[in-house]
Amino acid sequence: MWPKLGLGLLLCAALPVMAAKKEISIQSDTSNLPAPLVNNFAHVAVAMGIKEPLHIAKEQNVLMIRGNSPVQCAIKLSDAHVALNVSCR
Repeated sequence: MWPKLGLGLLLCAALPVMAAKKEISIQSDTSNLPAPLVNNFAHVAVAMGIKEPLHIAKEQNVLMIRGNSPVQCAIKLSDAHVALNVSCR
């Protein structure tokens, strides 16, 4: 039983790492944010239901992410580019 439990936990721990390697298709990005930060927000948007390719723009302190679906995300950012609020609809 213990070896199966250990293997199960190992697989669960490896799933996010394997999922994070997927490259998100970003068609346009006018946010002027660092690429790793944009990539993280893109993964959040795809997880929330936005279909690729993504269009990313920053308007004041709100990062807007749209794609090929009716869903769009507005991510309110602090001055240090930390997500304060994520709203997808």
